[in-house]
Amino acid sequence: MKILKKLFGISTDKNILDNSKNNLNSNEIEIKSLITSFKTKTNEEKTLYLNSLSESNDENTVSVLINIMKDISESSNLRGQAAKVLCNIGNEKAILPLIEIVKNNQTSGYLKEATLNGLHKFGKAAVEPLLNILQRGDERIRGNAAIILGGIPDKNSIDGLKKALNKESNFLVKMMIQQALEKLGAI
Repeated sequence: MKILKKLFGISTDKNILDNSKNNLNSNEIEIKSLITSFKTKTNEEKTLYLNSLSESNDENTVSVLINIMKDISESSNLRGQAAKVLCNIGNEKAILPLIEIVKNNQTSGYLKEATLNGLHKFGKAAVEPLLNILQRGDERIRGNAAIILGGIPDKNSIDGLKKALNKESNFLVKMMIQQALEKLGAI
């Protein structure tokens, strides 16, 4: 949390936090303060801040990044940058929010791609959510999920890809599933 306070110029005065509590714990207040401060920065400053956060696996940092990624008032590029940083950090708390971004029909293509491309960094923890995308996403997203699964050597990846191969009707997605299975040595 100290790095976040330093980067965002948040006051650490305990009196300010104590006066703001209103039934919230101080971590929630600090996170809200960080997000509020983030909104006042220029896009260039925001990008620098996001890049600097990739070194921290602190729960509060992850929460701040998830909030930024979900904030539709931010540009897709900044939201995509937050998604990339979350993937680089690799905290499993971020997997479901990242998957929600991918599944959301309102999410831009760039943000979906940035999110999907980073999910492989979570390894086996990302297999089940990626298999769900493989069953329900649009063609492009299903194909990307298959490719990512092909980079995660896991029995569940192989079983899920084989099952998807039998059900898939789109030729290109089917080819991507086959490529993923070949990469895993399952075909």
